[in-house]
Amino acid sequence: MHNETIYDNEIAPQLLAIAKRCEELGMPFVASVEYETGETGRTEAQAQNASPKQLVIHWAARCNGNVDALFMAIDKYAKEHGHSSIVLQLRGNDNLASEQG
Repeated sequence: MHNETIYDNEIAPQLLAIAKRCEELGMPFVASVEYETGETGRTEAQAQNASPKQLVIHWAARCNGNVDALFMAIDKYAKEHGHSSIVLQLRGNDNLASEQG
């Protein structure tokens, strides 16, 4: 059986059940599966209380290896919520967390 078919018929439904249960409990969840080289499936439940650490994991899964898209998502979040990153500060994002009341 082809890996995509196995993923679609067996793995994805189980991941969806786990994601739904995590969502019920308010727990962020993300799973990314590469069922063939370069071909991925993703299942996630993003809770309202997700930490910045967990958000980065979600963004990374959504970006499918596109580092630019990941960096832009991180930079956008940091501009809105503040950060303590030396790298972002060097790139001109001066919205430091210590300045956030």
